[in-house]
Amino acid sequence: AVAEEATLASFRESHEAAKPDDGNSSDNNDALQASHHEVDPAQLPPCGWRPLDDVTLWRFLCADKRNGKFQPEASHARLKKALSFRKHAEVDAILGGGGNSG
Repeated sequence: AVAEEATLASFRESHEAAKPDDGNSSDNNDALQASHHEVDPAQLPPCGWRPLDDVTLWRFLCADKRNGKFQPEASHARLKKALSFRKHAEVDAILGGGGNSG
């Protein structure tokens, strides 16, 4: 369990490090800094990056586990593609997120 916790912590750090820096402290950045994990899709950067909870990160890690070993690079690549797809396909609006998280 210690190795799994370390893998999740490392994956979380990798996801947080991928957060785009647009060079300003606008409302967009404030929305992404929110303590909850629901954000206004219109506030998301083009890549679709958003804060994610540990359960979501863990699901991505486990989905790419092969022969008992995690594949964090593959998980991170798949996560980035999924977030981008979610943004560009407007999945939040389809699921009823609508654009208001407040």
